[in-house]
Order: sequence, then C-alpha cells, then structure tokens
Amino acid sequence: MKKRAILLLGLIVTVTAIKAQFMVPNEKKAKAVSGRTLIVRLDEPDYQLLRKYRKDPKKTAKYKADVEKHNELLMSCIKKYWQLNEHVVFETGLKADDKARADKTGKYVVLYGEDDYEVTRTTKRVIKHACYKVKLRLGENNKPLFSVSLPSDALTQVDYKFICRQFDKYVTAGAQGISTKKMWDVEGNLRIMAQKTLVLPKNIMALSEREAREVYPRELSYVEDMKVIDKRILAGDDDFIFLTLIWSYIKDNYLFAAVDASTMDIVALLGTGSFNLSFSVPIDAALVDVWSYRSALKLKEKHLKYLSSRKAMEKNNHCMF
Repeated sequence: MKKRAILLLGLIVTVTAIKAQFMVPNEKKAKAVSGRTLIVRLDEPDYQLLRKYRKDPKKTAKYKADVEKHNELLMSCIKKYWQLNEHVVFETGLKADDKARADKTGKYVVLYGEDDYEVTRTTKRVIKHACYKVKLRLGENNKPLFSVSLPSDALTQVDYKFICRQFDKYVTAGAQGISTKKMWDVEGNLRIMAQKTLVLPKNIMALSEREAREVYPRELSYVEDMKVIDKRILAGDDDFIFLTLIWSYIKDNYLFAAVDASTMDIVALLGTGSFNLSFSVPIDAALVDVWSYRSALKLKEKHLKYLSSRKAMEKNNHCMF
C-alpha cells in the first residue's frame, strides 16, 4: 500500500449516456471460485516509502501503523461480508502469491488490492486515471476474473461492504451463466429510487438543502458528512440511498453511483459532469488521515436533475451490467 489519500483523477466528462460499470465474469472461471480457499493478500509497507522516511522514525512508525490498520480493517470486513468462499486465509504480499503459485490442484482463489490505473481513450488523447483496484483471480492464473476500481485506497468498512457485494453479485451471476445485459432491473431500480430517501453529506453539495429539494422531486435529506452515513449503515439504519464513485469498465470513466444502503446494490448511475474531478495528493500522502474517497465528491444541480429523470434512467441504464 503506497497511498492513504485521494488520488488524482484528472477527469473531464459530461453527463451523458452510460451503459454499465461491471462485466459479469467468464462462466467457467466464475464456477471455479466456489469451493476453493480464498487467500486474501494483505498489504506490506512499500519499500520506496520506507526509504523515503528512513531518517524520520515518527513518519516511519506512522506509515507502518497505517498499513497495519488497513490490514486489520480488510480482515474484519472479509470475515463479515465475503460470501463466495467458506474457507479464508490471510497472507502478506509475496507469501500469498507464492502459496497460490505453488498449488497445482486448483485449491486457491486470490483477492488482492493494488495501486493501478484505468484509461479513457478519446479521438484526440488517452487519459490515465490513477486508481486502487481490488481484484479476484484463480490461484493458477495471473489475470483477474473480476475487479472493482476505485479512486483511492482510502477505504472504510462501508466501502468494503460495497466492494464485497459487487464481487458476490457478479461472480455468482457469472457462475449461473447470466449475461451482463440481464443484470439490470430498470423498473425495480426506479421503484427503489422513488421509495427511498436520498441522503447526501452537505459538505459535498454545491447547493443548499432547500435548493436541492427544489430540484430533486423525491425524498432527500442532508447530513453533516460521510461519517454520519457510514455510522447509520453500520448501525442497521440503512433504508436510504447514498452516493459513491466507481469506475465503469464499459464507459471507461468514473461514474457517480446511487447505492441502496440496505443491499449495497447500485440502483442508478450518472456521469460526474462537465467539470474537472480532480482530487489532490499531499506530498506525504501516506501520513494523512482521510475518511474515504467519497468525502471528495462534488455534486451540482444537474446531477440531481439527472438522477431524478426517468427518461435519463431508461436511456442510460437499460443495458447496464
């Protein structure tokens, strides 16, 4: 793990047609996941950062403690939320890879996260977007069968709960031979959006709660910050919709995702808008305490209009997943 702060996205897109975010994995590979032992690869301190902090014992200690804290959170969340494998073991870095590589009987599947990047290609340029990618691969294969890309490794328990749900939903669908196009229930998602309150942290909004209510025709409420939303979800008070940010493997861009907090299923997607979605990285990013990459989201009037438009939902979501 190299960074614990928000990564630079450098993303400029418009609110436009959106088709999907995740692809259902190959049926044969998805079926192979069940029945195997899951190896969860834990983070190790990055050698380059240790060298950078070698003359500062306090920074070195803080960085190592941060890595350990992240590993503890990861282990706790996998134990609580992972559904695909009954048997789970936790190994650090190379030990996890070596254990999987040494097995010739197809005993293991490996879950791991790493700093990576995604690419947006246009007719004029190629844009690289830094990301933290959580991947699942069969022990004998180097290529992941399913992955979820997020803007940062600054993850909370709720972030991991959301991630685990996506792996469970899509790998299970793949094993059942369900195609990507059949994963999206437009009418069902519209009902959920109509029935549940959209809860938004006021510090990510570009308009007041009164102004937001004038734009968004359904139930909406503001809370102080993202921590309030996370605490509600973890306490079981989860009958609402919240927003997160994910990478779309079909749209090749980051998208806002409206998530049903009770199920962690995505019920709507929208583009980030025609503004520069840029998250800064401090020089000593590894030493900065951050709550979650979701704390850096910025929503404007057009996002709420788009999110509440049936026509836009039908146009952009009919062939999702």
